[in-house]
Amino acid sequence: MKFIYGERELTLEFRENEVQVITIENREYFSAFLQNLYNQSQGSEGDIILSEGEKILSLNKVAEIVWNPFSVDINNKKILGKLFQKLKTVSMEEQYAEICELNAKVVHYLDDLNLKMPYPIQFRLELDVLDLYKIYGVQLDTEEIDMFERLLEYVKVLKSLCGVRLLVFINVKNYLSEMQIKELYKATFYYKINLLLVEAHQGKNLECEKNQLIDEDMCFIHY
Repeated sequence: MKFIYGERELTLEFRENEVQVITIENREYFSAFLQNLYNQSQGSEGDIILSEGEKILSLNKVAEIVWNPFSVDINNKKILGKLFQKLKTVSMEEQYAEICELNAKVVHYLDDLNLKMPYPIQFRLELDVLDLYKIYGVQLDTEEIDMFERLLEYVKVLKSLCGVRLLVFINVKNYLSEMQIKELYKATFYYKINLLLVEAHQGKNLECEKNQLIDEDMCFIHY
């Protein structure tokens, strides 16, 4: 996967078991870069070109941006939608008889209820298990885990449920220790997700990182 940005063509080539780190000290460039990330993550046009071979990829379809690790929501609308579809597929393939039996009981209950009312009611005769998941508040269990554990679980969920291929963190080194950063790298390597860190300040160069620095004077430095 290749990532190209702007007229100066900031170019990143993602390879297996490598992490791309961009440190941008020039504030105007930093803001413009993040604005493009945001716009394109929302489906708008921008100056970032993401590609695989000759194919141009839509950033909002294959990438996820983490602006603040404390705000990561493993049960956001996108993830729950994918989870419900996965659960529905499993239900229809492996629990079809149970679904039919449950539907029959619900319809029988509603028929009885209808007879007890002074006015007629109507209802669907077929159970949609997606509605069942919503009624019972089905979601991924994230109780009693801290911010870092949630991040690691988020990486797993993004890959297994959403098929995310690029994960971008903004200033994540401000929040995590060196050991946690290394654990985050291991998780993305294991699930084969390309990882990009965008930092405002230069930090320690860790093993497996490919670093680029854009300094105050707009000099592009590889190290």
